[in-house]
Amino acid sequence: MTPSVTSSSSLSPPPPSSSSSSSSLSSLPFTSPFMNSTPASQTPGSPSTPPESASPQAALSLYGIARRYCREEILVTPLRWTGRHLELLQCSFGKPLPEPTTAATQSMTEEDYSEERSGTLHLEDFFRYYYKAQFREQGIRLLLTRDGCPLVAYDAVRLYFNGCVAKRMECVSLCLRGDDQEGLEHRRPVAGFIDRSHIELLRKETIGYRSRHYNPPILRLYNKKWRKISPPEPLYDPYIVALLIGVAQQKRRHFQEVNSSEEAVHGMVSVLSTFYSKGKSEVIGEEAYMGWMYLYQANIPSSLLDMFENANAPPSSQPSVTVQVITISYAPLATLRARLLELLLPETLASTVHYGSSPGRKRKYDGQGTAQPSSREAPSG
Repeated sequence: MTPSVTSSSSLSPPPPSSSSSSSSLSSLPFTSPFMNSTPASQTPGSPSTPPESASPQAALSLYGIARRYCREEILVTPLRWTGRHLELLQCSFGKPLPEPTTAATQSMTEEDYSEERSGTLHLEDFFRYYYKAQFREQGIRLLLTRDGCPLVAYDAVRLYFNGCVAKRMECVSLCLRGDDQEGLEHRRPVAGFIDRSHIELLRKETIGYRSRHYNPPILRLYNKKWRKISPPEPLYDPYIVALLIGVAQQKRRHFQEVNSSEEAVHGMVSVLSTFYSKGKSEVIGEEAYMGWMYLYQANIPSSLLDMFENANAPPSSQPSVTVQVITISYAPLATLRARLLELLLPETLASTVHYGSSPGRKRKYDGQGTAQPSSREAPSG
């Protein structure tokens, strides 16, 4: 059952007032359920065992859950998802894991990578302006999409609800490149990518404090709303779960469009996230080179995708999702591109892409001429 299309104004985040918010929710058929009513003390999706399924909720559709918890703000934009929405979706995060050893980096060394092959030139601005989220995003985007890499980048991941686009979620959408993908409406997705500070900026825009003058009452109201929707632990941000669901939806639509017999829910979907991380370095000013990023991966079950496809239909079985968190160190920079591609790409592609001989002078980029350490042990936290 598909709701009628509303104007773009109906897609805006709910106003601050709870009374006006409830009236605006009726005009939001395209915003995903499960989004915004957790006490500030609740940690969204903190590492734990998946939440136990509650029997009264087990057979409910998304609309059914929203009606059952009608006193809570359930139908809101993904940027306002909290731990309560992850609880209702039966989603949880695992503890961060160290980066696994990949085939290419196990059999090859930094000296085997040319400058073109490693893509380290694209990381110069990444580290020069490391304190700026847009340069962190731009650096990884260029690293994974230039110099013959098999990925192409788009500006958003769409979240579908009742068969229609509920929300255009801002991020870098990484899809497979190729002539066979050109004419498709839904390219095969590989991963979403967003910087943690970008999520914070987008989330702040949903509660929109733009006063030109210092106004204590308004500022207190803003801070109260911010504490309500801001995750206590940014590592376990509910927006990441929304992106994973959006990538899984696009993956399913891609296979439906190409009439593939491959089951779209097989295999994990991924989201990359950078942030202002710094590691320990013996050289002052080079702590950023020892930083790290996170890779989130999860198997999104078809029952959960079906719930978003038809919000009135209860699931055949209660879905449960555990998001795996992998810590990826930047160092050694020469192998960062290869390591990321191997973790992101389907197994059949990862073994054949970008590992042939590549011409070009060899150099280990360090920004200042200092060789980077070869240790790939992931930092904790």
